Amino acid sequence: MAKAKKTPSGRWRVLLYTGKDENGKRIYRSFTADSRREAEFAASEYAATNHNDGDPSAMTVGEAIDKYIDSKRNIVSPSTLKGYLSIRRNRLAGLRDARLSSLTAETVQRAINFEASALSPKTVRNIFGVLTSTLKMFTPELRFDITLPARKKPDLHIPTPEEISKIYDVVKDTDMEIPFLLASQCGLRRSEICALKWQDIDDTHVTVKNAVVRGPDGYTVKQPKSYAGYREVGCSKALADRLRVLKRGDSDMVCAIDPSNLTSKWLRLLASAGLPHCRFHDLRHYFASMGSLEGIPSKYMAIMMGHSSTAMVDKVYSHIFPESLNVFNDRILSHTDILLGKAASNDDR
Repeated sequence: MAKAKKTPSGRWRVLLYTGKDENGKRIYRSFTADSRREAEFAASEYAATNHNDGDPSAMTVGEAIDKYIDSKRNIVSPSTLKGYLSIRRNRLAGLRDARLSSLTAETVQRAINFEASALSPKTVRNIFGVLTSTLKMFTPELRFDITLPARKKPDLHIPTPEEISKIYDVVKDTDMEIPFLLASQCGLRRSEICALKWQDIDDTHVTVKNAVVRGPDGYTVKQPKSYAGYREVGCSKALADRLRVLKRGDSDMVCAIDPSNLTSKWLRLLASAGLPHCRFHDLRHYFASMGSLEGIPSKYMAIMMGHSSTAMVDKVYSHIFPESLNVFNDRILSHTDILLGKAASNDDR
């Protein structure tokens, strides 16, 4: 949806693109109001209820995606909305001006093939997801059997306990210590750490109830994306005391770094210390893997990490530490040694 602009008279106006005339000239409808919000609401309401309502299939793909996004604008998270708008602005260029009624499996497949030539399988699947959701809303009879790029196993490096200890030596007494401890020892997401307030931490728990995410208009504080995101994560008194020691100034916020700067600072820190590359989010993977190593059931780990099911914990977050695998292998082999030793003893008799 187009943004409202202030006119010389002081009022706000939105120019809504409604299609093209018989000569191919773009047509706009004007919505004017005393405030930005009123103008944008009027345009949004018109787009959602009137434009091409009589024949949805006559809309272009671009117009349909615009209407789909507008219908979800106040429902999806700011970061999801930002992703939708990015797809609308930068992707599916070959389909934007095509009428829904003209789409075929071949044209959609060609568009997906083009995107797959330069983007990751996950990004291509996100693009296709927006397209199919749009078609389902306006032309549910259109269903195409499209081949998507195969998923690729991510090449992740999850820090080992030994590497975590080395990283802590580097971040200790810096502004990165607090986010490092909350991610690696409590399993918090970056967005949750950046939204945390000192009142949310006591000697036994860290209470998670907000997240900082990037939307179309920059960073904003929002509620967790699911009910499971609201949670209390265990916190030892030693950890709580250490966090309070690190508090600086009178700010209510626990972390003084915004999410994007936190990520870039983390990567620079690892590189300057000569430590293996890993994402800040991989500290959360470390937390889950340690829980698995300690034998904590997936159901409990899912609760601690803010997931509504165990699927993410089992399929995504639990990893194997090579050193621990060697220890378990040695345990099994010890039984082999006992068996063979017993056999050898019998042979001697």
